Amino acid sequence: MTGLLPLLPPPEGLAEWLGLARVALALAASLAGHVASQRLTRGHVLPYKVSLLAGLAALALVEVLTFSPAGLWLLLGDLLLFCCGWFVFLNFVQAGQSSLRVRILLELQAAGAAGLPHDDLLARYSDRHLTHLRLERMVAGGAVLRRDGRLWLASPSLARLLGLMRALKRLYLGRLSEFDPGRPR
Repeated sequence: MTGLLPLLPPPEGLAEWLGLARVALALAASLAGHVASQRLTRGHVLPYKVSLLAGLAALALVEVLTFSPAGLWLLLGDLLLFCCGWFVFLNFVQAGQSSLRVRILLELQAAGAAGLPHDDLLARYSDRHLTHLRLERMVAGGAVLRRDGRLWLASPSLARLLGLMRALKRLYLGRLSEFDPGRPR
């Protein structure tokens, strides 16, 4: 008996396919958690947390139900694969939310046959306007503090995340920015 479900020994290679099915189920739970949280809270950060926790909980549940002591490496592989899949999901969602191209195309589609004036789009999506919107969102969300016309990073968790991103860029790119042709810092 493996886990809580009685299973016959799987045919050759089936264990790996079952691992992929467990990970796919966990990623589906992440998607459901993200959509539900997004619709209930209208927030930006909480749905990511709910998504990750829902996926991890689903993965834990299916792993408990199908676990065998001989499958410890498969369990670790499932967890690693889930984390990779969730990271891709996270980036896909963020790209869809923040991609300028996607936003402009959605507006053009919504305008239909009437179209949109070129100058209106330029005014709405100028660098200055977009920077202002992002800064206002960060201030409203508590990530940035504004006082006396100056801005400060106010979120310790974002500061740790930035430190991690800097370390990963330095490790992966050999410098702090992919746009910096200079030497590593």
